[in-house]
Amino acid sequence: MKTKIEEIIQNAFEKNKIETREKIISIEDIEFNKEQIGSEQYKVGNFTIYKEDDTYSAYFNCRLTIEGSANMKTNGTGIITDLKENDLGDLTYNDSIRVSINKL
Repeated sequence: MKTKIEEIIQNAFEKNKIETREKIISIEDIEFNKEQIGSEQYKVGNFTIYKEDDTYSAYFNCRLTIEGSANMKTNGTGIITDLKENDLGDLTYNDSIRVSINKL
């Protein structure tokens, strides 16, 4: 089962809304635990989420497959901004969201 962060990143990837310097072929190993949200800054496993007013930003680590160099896997970091929490406590986003990922 995919986490919400994985769904958001996959959606951005499919819609070509990921900002990066590399040509990313795949993104893997992203975790998110919604239960940890509750104050201004949270550390959840490999990633941190921040809350400012009603908006969340998630900083995460991931494994990337980059085009070229025999499509080698490498570590990456990323950020998703402008996430909102709905009445059910789920993080939501609009279609204009962008995800930024960098190779380590």
